[in-house]
Amino acid sequence: MIFAVANIFFWSGFEQAGGTFNLFAAEETNRSIFGYEVAASLFQSVNALAIFIFAPVIASFWVSLALRNRNPSTPAKFGLGLALLSLGFVVMTLASFAAEGEALVSPMWLVGVYVLHTFGELCLSPIGLSMITKLAPPKIVSVMMGLWFASMALANYMAGIMESLLEKIFPGMNLFVFLTITAAAGALLMFALTPLLRRLMRGIH
Repeated sequence: MIFAVANIFFWSGFEQAGGTFNLFAAEETNRSIFGYEVAASLFQSVNALAIFIFAPVIASFWVSLALRNRNPSTPAKFGLGLALLSLGFVVMTLASFAAEGEALVSPMWLVGVYVLHTFGELCLSPIGLSMITKLAPPKIVSVMMGLWFASMALANYMAGIMESLLEKIFPGMNLFVFLTITAAAGALLMFALTPLLRRLMRGIH
């Protein structure tokens, strides 16, 4: 259940890529490269490219740490994923402030955010469903898997309505500042709960 809640925190921020990030790319980013205007949606391919490049590197890094008995536990990796998400939104916040007025910002702001978020995804996403199947009591594994996917569905829904919801609750607050705070709070909570969760996991990593 705790991992499922952390999952909502992560993906509701990460999935801004298909909404507010696209709008930022279209309206606030200088997309002219060598005289050719790049489509705003093309920036979303940075995530796939970063996964292709960095997934083997990070996987090898975890294996290397495991051989030295220093591989972080699953709760710690969830916390790290949320921390990287928060760091990405710090960059995005700075980009949004730089784009105030009619200024168009460098596309490298978005590229940097996508890469940081991809690092966070690689810490959290590959182990999430695996942990559910390992940790759930055998009689309710299918129910808990359904709960896991429901948390992802809720996160995607929250990602879509978050800006309008934020405007009603905290009018005038920058969305990226809000997501920086919530992701950082989620990361701190996961790090704080890591010792307890490791005991509850009883040796499952």
